[in-house]
Amino acid sequence: MKDFREEEKTREVQKEQGRRLMALDAGISCSYKTAAQSIHTFRSFHSHDGYELLLLLDGEIHFYWDGGGRKLTHGDLACVAPYVFHGAVLKTPGCYNRICINIKESLLPELSSSQTSLIPLFSGRTQGEPGWQCFSEEELRELVLLSGQLEEALKGERWGDDLLSKALLTQMLLYTGRHRGIADAPVWPSVLPDIVLRTFDYINSHLTEEISLDALAADVCHDPAYMGRCFKKITGTTILQYIILKRVNLAQQYLREGRSLNDACYLSGFQNYSHFCRTFRSHTGVSPRQYQTEWKKLSFGPR
Repeated sequence: MKDFREEEKTREVQKEQGRRLMALDAGISCSYKTAAQSIHTFRSFHSHDGYELLLLLDGEIHFYWDGGGRKLTHGDLACVAPYVFHGAVLKTPGCYNRICINIKESLLPELSSSQTSLIPLFSGRTQGEPGWQCFSEEELRELVLLSGQLEEALKGERWGDDLLSKALLTQMLLYTGRHRGIADAPVWPSVLPDIVLRTFDYINSHLTEEISLDALAADVCHDPAYMGRCFKKITGTTILQYIILKRVNLAQQYLREGRSLNDACYLSGFQNYSHFCRTFRSHTGVSPRQYQTEWKKLSFGPR
């Protein structure tokens, strides 16, 4: 039985590693997870088409994005914007309790108003950096209570549960925003190794150009093999695989903006249209045309 469970966990991890450009299934999801329920201690770099709230209740993780990284401990909250590549390493195996809430990108503007935008909660001081908060025990208890009510409402089928879910989510976001002014968020020390940060910087600056590992290594001033090992230790993927993921992500952005399929291909750094289509489908599950069509339906279809 133990061997079977281990095989199941291995298959789940492999499946997880293959889904790096994720589409959220629901408008709102809320889940509570412990170390016993977690199938791995490392979450490889990925992105998804929605906002994410990660509230750490117990344990310690190193949370990375492609511009930095910081340590999260009890009471810390990360607010991640859509399409930002991020991942985490659990530093306390056997001690990990967290609440994770995902929100479809199209939903957050609906919950906002002309006076109060909730979107800035998910932005830090630099481009792509998540928003951060740290809560006291009393504040944490309030958020845990609200998240429990949200999880129950999302599971419910009673009249009004859909509206209650949105109301509870809005209350949580407002509680987060009022806890500390967005502009007053503290500066946190980075836990991302400099060699990996410089690799990210080079890739982001040259994404649409032809990138060679030798040129990248020369810029970072390290041996290519060592650089690759350091990068994979943090991201769970190779440098070349990550470049492809970033280009597909950029192509998605152009398609959402209404660019032609041909423009999305070449502007995102692909040099061959057929290769672009195959690569896009292998990472997203749909063709570029299907992706653009579905996005238009979500953006302009009936509410």
